[in-house]
Amino acid sequence: VGGDLLEQVTVFDEYRGAPVPEGYRSVGFTLTLRAHDRTLSSEEADAIVQRVKEALREELGLTTRG
Repeated sequence: VGGDLLEQVTVFDEYRGAPVPEGYRSVGFTLTLRAHDRTLSSEEADAIVQRVKEALREELGLTTRG
């Protein structure tokens, strides 16, 4: 989904408990985006993040925040 510009995904937090519903967990992660030949524009980065969020919802049934 991120193509060649998505270099790395790092999970930095996992939480279970209130207010997260039982049987669910909240996971925080960062996306590292990089073009080796140029600086990415905000629009390019935003589009990749949006595609990742859509894929998480559509392919895995996850709910995203933020």
